[in-house]
Amino acid sequence: AEIPVSPEKVSENAGKNAAIAISVTTEALPDTAKKAQKTALEKRIFNTFPTEEETPDSAVTVQIDNQSIAVKDSVINTAPMLATAGWLPEIPDINTIYTGYELSPDDSVETRDYSSNFKLDAVQVGGGYNTFFGVQGGAAFLFSDMLGNHTLYLSSELQFSDPRYSDFGLTYFNQANRWSWGVQAFQSSLSYLTAANFNQVGLIRDTYRGFNGLVAYPFSKFARLELTGGITWINEDFVVETYNFSGLDRETTDIGTFNYGLFSAAMVFDHSTYGPLGPSKGYRSRFSVETTTNDIQSTTLLADYRKYFRTSNRTVLAWRFMGAGSVGKDDRFFDIGGPYYYRGADYNELIGSNFLLSNLEFRFPMLPFLPPTMDFLSGAAFADAAGTWGINSRFYDNPTFQPFSNENGFRLNDLNAAVGLAARLNIGYFLLQYELAWPTDLQNFGSPVKRFSIGTFF
Repeated sequence: AEIPVSPEKVSENAGKNAAIAISVTTEALPDTAKKAQKTALEKRIFNTFPTEEETPDSAVTVQIDNQSIAVKDSVINTAPMLATAGWLPEIPDINTIYTGYELSPDDSVETRDYSSNFKLDAVQVGGGYNTFFGVQGGAAFLFSDMLGNHTLYLSSELQFSDPRYSDFGLTYFNQANRWSWGVQAFQSSLSYLTAANFNQVGLIRDTYRGFNGLVAYPFSKFARLELTGGITWINEDFVVETYNFSGLDRETTDIGTFNYGLFSAAMVFDHSTYGPLGPSKGYRSRFSVETTTNDIQSTTLLADYRKYFRTSNRTVLAWRFMGAGSVGKDDRFFDIGGPYYYRGADYNELIGSNFLLSNLEFRFPMLPFLPPTMDFLSGAAFADAAGTWGINSRFYDNPTFQPFSNENGFRLNDLNAAVGLAARLNIGYFLLQYELAWPTDLQNFGSPVKRFSIGTFF
């Protein structure tokens, strides 16, 4: 389209209602296209804001193929369009269009200081009975204030046969400021089987009592520093339980009391997102150093790194690497067999003061043809590798770590590996899992390890 009006002429006529002639060349177009172009041109020109008052002088004449089209029904004020290169309607004043929404006077609202009163948020209760410990019951209570700045957690697990070995815990955490802090008081007990015959059982029972303090500082939403300190007393007893026709007789001998102080520092990173199959994207990691003093002396370093890849909308590839080492007069022992670390071995089969662990796992829905809301039933194919060393005793003899061996062909030596499958049912607070794991030394496969467990995955 060509408008035969010069910029100077436009400027002259900017203040008056002027008729504009527009010539459009359409000789090469068929009749149908000409009509379509004519209609589009009319819509483009006349899609403007008409003046409130019709005047004959404001009519616009459009010329197409030497045919004049007089617009009589639409009255257009062309002066604003000619005066500016681009014209927009006036923006209304928001202070005038919104009325009747005034705020109430300040003196009409009562002001009171915030009170951080605790309210009960959650309760969990359970109980059971077994022939070894007798009747047991536990309960946990979670309290917090309305803003979540203060949290109080109370837990207990009672052994009615001998309340001295019950577990208690009281934890308070304050998150009102950027520097978060918490305190804890606890009692817990552990038992170790030392000897047994047809009617007697010998146990070492340790009771831990202590206090801990925690300080945490977040550098961002994804990284924080944690500092922990505390003191723990350990009371150790030797318990002989004899089963006879009159019932159970228990004889307890006090071995002694020990104490140790604990100090630790850790950097924690969490840049992951969650889905029905657990973490589905990003990474998480924790790097810590821990030292103990007094009657138990050791220093422990630990690294834990986890990476997640979303391979599709409903599948995830997860990888974890862990490593730790403990040195000192009373170096710490790690037991990494079981459903949560190395799944090709059972508890107490892989123990050492040093360990390396790697888990690779592909997670998928068991019912992919159903909606994603059904992904609470999922499966996994996994491969684990782990090794422990650093103990030299009559029970465990692995002072060094030799991962591979070329004797009778290349195979794994101190490095353990397993592949397997798992089926999982996520019921909210619990994850029920059944798994099969086949240990291998890269030459042969062993008998599958079958296990049912309750817990979480990495």
